[in-house]
Amino acid sequence: MGAQGIAFDQRALKKGLNTLSRQQCCWLATRCALRTLRVLAASKKGAFHSDIFCFWQKKERTIHLFSLFRAINATYSAVKAEPVNAAYSIEKPANAAANAARTAVNAIDAIYTAAKVAASFTAKIACAAAKPTDDDAKRIYISVFSTVVSCSKEGGLYKSFVADLHLVKSISSLPEWPDLWQGQKLPDQWDELEQKFVEELRSLGLAYWAETYAEWRVGKFSSFKLDRCLFMPQSFIDAGVDAMLSYLQGETVPVGEARIVFLGAPGAGRTSLINCLDQKPICPGEPATPRVAIRQRLEQIQGKKVLVHYWDFGGQVVMHATHQFFLRKNALYVVVLNIRRDDSPESWLNHIKTFADGSPTLIVLNKTDLLPQGPLPQPSFDLKRIRKQYSFVIDPVFCLSCKNREGFDAFQTRLYELLGSDHILKTDRPLEWFRVKEALTRGNQDFIPRQEFHQICQDQKLNEQSEKTMLEMLDTLGVVASFPELETHTDIVLNPEWITKAIYHIICACEKKDGFSGELSEKLMKQLFAKARNDPDFDIVIPDDKCLFLLELMQSFKLVFSLPGPENRYYVPMLAPINEPPHMVSRKDSLHLLLTFTFLSPELFYRFVVKSSREIVDGLIWRNGVILGQGINRLLIEYNKYQRTLECYAQGDDPGEYLNDILKRIQDIIHSDDKQVLCRPYIVLKNGDGFDVEDLKIRYLKNGYDSEEHGKKTWGTYTTIDLLKQLFGGNYEKIIAKEIEGELGSLNINININVQISWNLQELLDAKNQIKDLVRATKSFKRKNESAPVERKEQLDDLENGFDDLKDELDDLYDLQDKKAKKDDKRVKSAFRSINSFIDGLKKTDEAMDSVLGIGEKLASIADTVAKVLGAWPC
Repeated sequence: MGAQGIAFDQRALKKGLNTLSRQQCCWLATRCALRTLRVLAASKKGAFHSDIFCFWQKKERTIHLFSLFRAINATYSAVKAEPVNAAYSIEKPANAAANAARTAVNAIDAIYTAAKVAASFTAKIACAAAKPTDDDAKRIYISVFSTVVSCSKEGGLYKSFVADLHLVKSISSLPEWPDLWQGQKLPDQWDELEQKFVEELRSLGLAYWAETYAEWRVGKFSSFKLDRCLFMPQSFIDAGVDAMLSYLQGETVPVGEARIVFLGAPGAGRTSLINCLDQKPICPGEPATPRVAIRQRLEQIQGKKVLVHYWDFGGQVVMHATHQFFLRKNALYVVVLNIRRDDSPESWLNHIKTFADGSPTLIVLNKTDLLPQGPLPQPSFDLKRIRKQYSFVIDPVFCLSCKNREGFDAFQTRLYELLGSDHILKTDRPLEWFRVKEALTRGNQDFIPRQEFHQICQDQKLNEQSEKTMLEMLDTLGVVASFPELETHTDIVLNPEWITKAIYHIICACEKKDGFSGELSEKLMKQLFAKARNDPDFDIVIPDDKCLFLLELMQSFKLVFSLPGPENRYYVPMLAPINEPPHMVSRKDSLHLLLTFTFLSPELFYRFVVKSSREIVDGLIWRNGVILGQGINRLLIEYNKYQRTLECYAQGDDPGEYLNDILKRIQDIIHSDDKQVLCRPYIVLKNGDGFDVEDLKIRYLKNGYDSEEHGKKTWGTYTTIDLLKQLFGGNYEKIIAKEIEGELGSLNINININVQISWNLQELLDAKNQIKDLVRATKSFKRKNESAPVERKEQLDDLENGFDDLKDELDDLYDLQDKKAKKDDKRVKSAFRSINSFIDGLKKTDEAMDSVLGIGEKLASIADTVAKVLGAWPC
């Protein structure tokens, strides 16, 4: 039973919500949040308190309230948001609101349950709106809605919610906005709470949100204000409440600019595709694009004039490493492939994923006019796998011909649709910003000192934070290039092509230079540029004082490393000699480790070399390899582009320990760019047999520390322990236990390096896998028994929902462990009570079904594991 004798049917609630779309859930969630927000003005005993919002520290109240309103703004925006940008834009408001909610909810003695629920509910609905799948979102909605309506002290809240649930199923299109309370009579106290809530917002300087709250309650949602808040520049958010209010309330004009970046191999037709968009003729035999070519065109998109910046990145391998200078998020990307070749887009997609934060990307298969007549062939790459691994790839893949324009119109239409929905075009900016931009583009300079830029901003009355955000926007659009990480060189580059032309010339000139061995100095650069001044194709000016800036820029992006000595001398690994030099590391007599990768570009290998530059022995480096040293240990590392592998050969007094350190370094570099890139290490024996290191560790853990099984499971003349000792040395037990703890840190389990805890960890992992097995078994049984009676189907639904709830409770328990909550903490006790309650409920449902699924033993096993975790919980 719910409040005031109202029957609360949780099963019916879950069933009703499961039939809704995410947009409908967001509509429902927004209305429920607006009803409950006023409860935050209540005190612990329900009476009014002179210090409203006392559960938050005074200095934090405005930012927490701001976060909660942004969360509601984000959730309602999801009712109509485009999938291209919705989840990304909602995620940050959701996280900020979640922080506000945690602060309120944790202040258990400061405010009564309904207020805690209000704060938590507002945060969680935004989190649900940002979830990648409808199932994930609905799971959160069901959990939170259930809590809100069951904890409510007023039947009117529950009745209003049920009325909304019936209404949202009947209306054909959203949004429709009836009376928020659906005609329910509420106690006078609720009106008083709302009055107090609004008054306190105004007293805190949040009149903007007090007025917006009043508009939202009656269904007045301004698309302009929603988008403006949703796509607020991060620098304003970082600057705090005053900056955000200034942005929301200031005079603005539309940006009206966007950036499209084209990537692809030489000869794929990137430039031809841009020519088609630019309504220029296709030139057969046009030379490959060197460096980066930039052009602008004023386009008519969704009835608006938009200045589009087209960036054409040179496809030569030597230029790939320079792409990271200019790949940015908040741009649209197009990967162009030649349909006649067996090209894969993965290399380009990894660049976008790594350096552009997975921005929306279209794939184009060009040159269909060169194919035989008949149906177009399927792509040579696994499109299903590509879409799964790179979720930012937008459907469909376009097959077209720039020569006869077959298929081009469909591509152009989709491209402009994406531009229209991309949030660059929706983010309005202060009028003063455009005056600054006009001042920067009026001249014909390649760069200006930061101080001069600062003065231009001051002339337009822009504060420091607005100046920073202005620079970020111009950098995103490609109008300027700023590199704040270079502290000694603060110039702002007004012509990004200036950088690409300069670095491209350095790399190409050095590669052609007789006797060049990879060493680059400021003196040599000055000589190269002085010689280039006589070249009519070299159309930029490089002052001598900018050579060091270019060198440090290359060092910042891990293209070079500095050499010891008084002069500014650097080494370029990608220009190292091709041939392997003589050295003393024997492949035959070394500890051999093979590392395989799902993706490994030359740039990643060169970055590893740069990071390890202090350990390079006697300058022994070549294009695809390096010799490193630590003490008397020596390590040879070879890179194989086509097999996507690194082969490591180590020798010395403790080569395994050094090799293990290097392995961690490589994994850190890889995962700093992309956590989804997998690195799999194999120990390779002299006969060529390779053994998966991760598999060996699992075998070791399963068999126990002192089990005789190790002596029975041999690999030729080696046992599992023999192989692990080679890599980890004599301390292999502690090293493996520590590694497992790090790999499973997301579970927040307290792991100690001893036998008992290792066994508890293994059992806990088994228990989580058992939950997954139970869910699969339930779903399989449902599919095979679609004609089962209604009661049996409802029981199966209860089981499935119960497993979800059990998993959620375990996740909460892990969070508490991560926060180092003690055993006597109320939240810890509550979590264990809930888990045991869910397990008991699942057992009863199973018994009511005559145990047809046979899940009793697994539930008992999970219960035993939970008891062990509780027993090991720190006091």
